[in-house]
Amino acid sequence: MDYVGAINDVDVLGKNDYDLYPDYSAAISIEEDQFVFNTCKSLLNKETPSFKKDGTQTWFLSSKIPFINDHGKITALLGISYNITIRNELNRALEAVKQKLSNLFVLSPVGFALSEFESSRFIKFNNSFAIKADLPLLSLSLI
Repeated sequence: MDYVGAINDVDVLGKNDYDLYPDYSAAISIEEDQFVFNTCKSLLNKETPSFKKDGTQTWFLSSKIPFINDHGKITALLGISYNITIRNELNRALEAVKQKLSNLFVLSPVGFALSEFESSRFIKFNNSFAIKADLPLLSLSLI
């Protein structure tokens, strides 16, 4: 409820997506709802961008599950959403660090080589190592 600025249930009950979210986010949510209602299929673990009323972008991992009565009709829809914004930000930061480390490996004047534990076979090395070991130089590919 905090996400939409609600203090208690009364602030949310009886409202629709357009009452709580900007048009872009509300439209995505309603499109997902319609998919579930039209197909009687659950929508599971979908990553969806969302925007708060103040314009801040967030990300949600959402599932929507139809409740089907004894006559095969959908009577309700259960929606579960987790705010995964921080997780996504951490994943982007981790990828940036991996890229920097990879570039450091490739460009370092120090020879680096990675080998498999059991076979001791080289699986990756940089050009500084190749020069010292009299191996063919690799084409540089920065990530």
